[in-house]
Amino acid sequence: NVDLIFELPIPAKVIGDNLITNIEDLTELTLDSIEVLNLSKPPILLILSSSFFNIKSFKNDSLLNEDNEIIKNKSPYLPEDTLVNIDKSKNDNNYIIRALYTRKAFMNGWIKTLQKLDLPVIGITTPGPHQFDILRSNKKLINDTEIIVDIELSSSTIFICTKDYEINSQKLPYGSSLYNKKDLIDSYFSRLIKSIKLIIKDNKMQFPEVIYVSGFGLDEFDYSSKNLPYPFIRFSELNNLKFSFDDTKSKELINKKFDSKLNLILEIANKCL
Repeated sequence: NVDLIFELPIPAKVIGDNLITNIEDLTELTLDSIEVLNLSKPPILLILSSSFFNIKSFKNDSLLNEDNEIIKNKSPYLPEDTLVNIDKSKNDNNYIIRALYTRKAFMNGWIKTLQKLDLPVIGITTPGPHQFDILRSNKKLINDTEIIVDIELSSSTIFICTKDYEINSQKLPYGSSLYNKKDLIDSYFSRLIKSIKLIIKDNKMQFPEVIYVSGFGLDEFDYSSKNLPYPFIRFSELNNLKFSFDDTKSKELINKKFDSKLNLILEIANKCL
């Protein structure tokens, strides 16, 4: 059960669009919040937005590491500002290498903040890879192509996974903020489906029967219908995680809807703990 949600607005002068600009202020804001909530050394699980990461997969007959030129050359960021984490699995005679890229300057800001907080750290992660683990655990039949879209306020990240567990991602420059009015929501999904069809065509892949959507932006849509436009389905319908939340105990919340947010946070916490 979720007992309480506490939202802490962070000024733009503390966290900018892409980087932490004032580590000292962020540390102070966080510690003050912990004191107000009367918590004693709470463990921190830092879940960072999908838009700050890029995933590319490689098939190779030998193991590749972070320093391999094949891996480094595929980074969407400048070489000196690239941080990459490798995850591996084996399929028949090939290794599937999944490389998770992010900006070094971006990640270093969060690491330094956690060090200053001096609290127990569960980990630093991002939703995409966890969601495909959940999909493969909960879905009886895995299709040749599976797609999950993480909808955020100003961007959307498309994750495409094959049966071999090759995951690739692509960030789109639009999210829910421009389409959150009821009469514009269908326009968002129409634009999204066109983007996905172009990506699928370029990669010569099959279009899936359903496309799963989740993310903080999904809760922002003024959408009264339970069903989303075809072929979109809320990822929370696939996830077996059940929880209850009484929002009357949480005061002065900025956001009014939490279904997708809580499902996403709790499913990742459930895997990490």
